[in-house]
Amino acid sequence: MSFAHFRTRTRAPAAAPPEGACDCHVHVLGDAKKYPYRESWPFEPPETPPTDATFDALAAMHRALGIARGVLVQPGIYGTDYSLLIETLKRAPNYRGIAWIDDTVDDRTLAKLDAAGVRGLRFNFWRRLNEAPTLTVLRRALAVAAEYGWHVKMQCVGDDWLDMKEIVDRVRVPMVIDHLGHVDVSKGLDQPAFRYLIELLKRGNVWVLVGNGDRRSAQDKGWDDVVPFARTYVETAPDRCIWASDWPHLGYRKRMPEDAELLELLYRFAPEPELQRKVLVDTPARLFGFAT
Repeated sequence: MSFAHFRTRTRAPAAAPPEGACDCHVHVLGDAKKYPYRESWPFEPPETPPTDATFDALAAMHRALGIARGVLVQPGIYGTDYSLLIETLKRAPNYRGIAWIDDTVDDRTLAKLDAAGVRGLRFNFWRRLNEAPTLTVLRRALAVAAEYGWHVKMQCVGDDWLDMKEIVDRVRVPMVIDHLGHVDVSKGLDQPAFRYLIELLKRGNVWVLVGNGDRRSAQDKGWDDVVPFARTYVETAPDRCIWASDWPHLGYRKRMPEDAELLELLYRFAPEPELQRKVLVDTPARLFGFAT
């Protein structure tokens, strides 16, 4: 099967998700002639932007899974050009957005993002991407999030979280730990980085996205080694966990999973129907402002 097959289509999951389920982290791309990419592409060659990662393809994938809602995360290739994000949110009232900002984004643009449905700001502290915000930008972002009632989403990797304490301590608005904190599952549950993330999660304003388990695993399928980590997150804060497919899986270096497999992996993180409803429906509704 082609690389594109798993980006645009998936089988139905073994069990349908609860009504109102939300995929809390996806990306959509548009025609490069209409929505030009910024000069620096944050992923390593040979990765190139997929031409089939459109909103229509995403919506078809969500219908196949039984997903009713989604959250569009501004792709790094567009920088602070929010044209596609805003236009897509206008045509998709059951979706919300997450942007990232720098010191060039003015108040008028922030108001437009809020009106379109943006509900959070994402920051990359992943060192290989070299996109960490300055303290000035971060302070402003925290103030913006407080003003609009948004959250901030932090992407950091494994042990690097231990160097983030001073920054994280500044955060008083809701904060989401992105992609399981990118912990190194080979180091076990007692590793300092994971213990720190669990302590963070015990704070009332910290949430975690229990997606990307397939990427963090050393396995190409099944991903058994990541299950204890995600289960620990869910057990620690069952009301502050969300899930995402991370479609269309940019920068992937392993066997491309079907998105149904990723939803079924969540069912292993949260086996009880009540927990599945919290992670997929109730918690995203609170964080992103969906009607319950």
